[in-house]
Amino acid sequence: MEQLYFYRWRINDHNMMEANTKSNMINIAKRVFVVCDHTKFDKTTFYRIASLKELDGVITDKGMAQEMMQRYEQEDLDILI
Repeated sequence: MEQLYFYRWRINDHNMMEANTKSNMINIAKRVFVVCDHTKFDKTTFYRIASLKELDGVITDKGMAQEMMQRYEQEDLDILI
């Protein structure tokens, strides 16, 4: 799989089977992007799907605070608005 895009998604999940499926998809993809609005950042749930290091970028809206954007960019994560 060349590129994987997750829409309205977090890097956490409430469902263990869905978390495992998404994690496996990430493991076989060459590039991984998340498409979500700014309200999905800094939220936690029961199961972690991926770390920020496993993502190539995030496509989000203009609502993300500048400080939060800088923090994620320091983690070498591309933020596209």
